[in-house]
Amino acid sequence: MNILMFMKRVVRDKFSRKRIREVNEIINRIEYISQHYKKVIDNCINYLTVFSNIVKPYVCMKCNKVFFTSDNEKGCPFCNSLYIANIDIANFKAYIHSYCDSLYGRNLVYTDVFKDVAKNLCLDKVCYFLESSLTLEIFTEKGILRISSRNEKLIEVELPWVDTSMLAYIDEITAIVFQHREKLLKNGTRYIVYKASYSNISISYALLIRERFMDTQFFKHFIDKLGLNKYILNRGILTKIFDMEYGEYIDPQKMAISTRTAL
Repeated sequence: MNILMFMKRVVRDKFSRKRIREVNEIINRIEYISQHYKKVIDNCINYLTVFSNIVKPYVCMKCNKVFFTSDNEKGCPFCNSLYIANIDIANFKAYIHSYCDSLYGRNLVYTDVFKDVAKNLCLDKVCYFLESSLTLEIFTEKGILRISSRNEKLIEVELPWVDTSMLAYIDEITAIVFQHREKLLKNGTRYIVYKASYSNISISYALLIRERFMDTQFFKHFIDKLGLNKYILNRGILTKIFDMEYGEYIDPQKMAISTRTAL
């Protein structure tokens, strides 16, 4: 081994160690957020458990909501039904675990997703994790790719550019996220939505169509049918949507044909 090859190897190994250290720092930061939400869930459960030792919890036989009330107030505060009853300890514990998990459990799943994405994609890319918005930024050659969990029904991925290499990157992200399918679906997150601008397209229109990208304005009817109209209706935006329940990308051509057939 000559001196030049030796120096290249030293530099490469040094860079590799530096990148691994940076990835571990990101994962530790994500894990810190995960531990925070676990503590929040414990606070929620413990508070309600302690309070149930002071005031008896009731359950509404009509809407199934559980609540604390006084002996003088015999109606359900959620639906006004008079059909309420004391709830036993076992059912109360199960209810408050489900209730507290519904408030913050989704964030625990998201942190697990982000940790796996960071482990797989940040070794050869500079990454940054934003704790306040649960967003992972990946710095690519063409710009910043952002993976965020701002909406409860979907994981959103903002694409800085769309070319053939990015198409492969999309499938790689989908495969990583799909490993958490069961937990995501349980917490109400069904879709991965990839978003791109017309100004950042570098593949043919035929390939865009084959890759199942759809314009959010012109495909509004289909976006509405998916229940995503509140989240991704931006003008001039192309989206590619992966449905984790069925394990496939939404095909706008098939949706158009099925709609015409229904008419």
